[in-house]
Amino acid sequence: MLLKENGPNRFDKCNILVYPVKLPPSLIFPNSLTVFCCSLILSLNSNLSMAQKHPGPPTVVKNDFIEVYASKYGGRISSIKFKDNELLKQHRSRETGIQMQGIKMALAPQSDWIGASMKPWGANTSIFSYKTAWNMVTKPGASSITMTSPIERTVDTLSRKNIQGLQLQSEITLVPNSTLINHSSILYNKGSQVTSPWAPWLIATYAVQGIGRFVGYFPYNPQSKFGRDGLNYLNDLGASQLEKNISKGIHSVQFDSLNDNFKIGADLSKGWSALADNQEETVIVHLHDTNPTIPLADNGVNMEIYVSNSKVGLYELEWLGALRGLKPGDSSVLEVKMAHGTGKGVVVHANEWGATLNGRLTLFNGILKGDYAVFHKGYLKIEGYYSGKMKWSIQKAISPLEQLHIQERVTGILDSVLLRTINKRYGSGILDQWVRR
Repeated sequence: MLLKENGPNRFDKCNILVYPVKLPPSLIFPNSLTVFCCSLILSLNSNLSMAQKHPGPPTVVKNDFIEVYASKYGGRISSIKFKDNELLKQHRSRETGIQMQGIKMALAPQSDWIGASMKPWGANTSIFSYKTAWNMVTKPGASSITMTSPIERTVDTLSRKNIQGLQLQSEITLVPNSTLINHSSILYNKGSQVTSPWAPWLIATYAVQGIGRFVGYFPYNPQSKFGRDGLNYLNDLGASQLEKNISKGIHSVQFDSLNDNFKIGADLSKGWSALADNQEETVIVHLHDTNPTIPLADNGVNMEIYVSNSKVGLYELEWLGALRGLKPGDSSVLEVKMAHGTGKGVVVHANEWGATLNGRLTLFNGILKGDYAVFHKGYLKIEGYYSGKMKWSIQKAISPLEQLHIQERVTGILDSVLLRTINKRYGSGILDQWVRR
């Protein structure tokens, strides 16, 4: 058997016809040269196997607070490290060594994944396969990566859905002096026909272990089309028995990563969701646009949570964009911001500046209180107002590596207080505010 090279780092087996011949004594009784040649062949064969199982190092972008590793195979984020902790589930193919999990782009609705070519773990010829290499471009001196898939040329004959001409693109950018990751999932139609209705879909798979350690949070939508609890049970493998709670407009879902197995969706009217790791005191927040007028996949959800009771634990947060057919040359975009901060407690609100924990800002008996996970390095400015005029302000240094506790004595009469974060390279924004009722 020989190995025939078939493209970069790919080898196919070739059959050889063997005829009986009379061997010379030097080969029947091997000398040192024969042994050396045999050893060399075995060594080369071993190296070829190792080459197939080591797809090469990922591309890294990082700053003082967060590191992001991107793999060209499947165009995915393969690793995120915050406070020296790996946040994403690591699961590599035994065949290729390629990271199969992480944060990846796919197409919704999943119900149309009938043919193998549509599945991210499916046919090698498909752009959706984790084995397919995407083109990767990094901007010199900038913390950004753009990964672009080949153009899909195959036809998914089982589902009869038109995927010819589709091209996927992931753009990843780190925000300076912060833990924010901007992720754009872009779907292009480079073909000559209108595609079937598809939506860009971003899937983030986190590594979770332990009982009661992880809690998911997202805002409750009182206008939800899914009834009283605002949840769509996409499978009912114990999901309806989850420990769920709705308090002050916030969903909290506590799960056992070793025993629970469920998938739920929601039609969020406020575009944020969070995962809190109570042991590591880490809050991961995802921010995305919501538009109640656009058609959505999977029965009309824009966010999904999937938990699998595997031995290592698996927690997926998923976001879905607009569901529509694309004309030739048209595109569809899903924007998601991922933010990371140090914090412990109930997440009740989040934006790109930070997450509010354990309750909104309060002013009672002259004491101003608040509890936050912040996402930027810079300053927090607390401003007190009365009748539209600022009466006082104080400023504190902040870092994503420290939970922020506010407890300030306030003098005088105020009717509103603003908490504003300031980042010299990113600007300033309102983290939280108190208004006298």
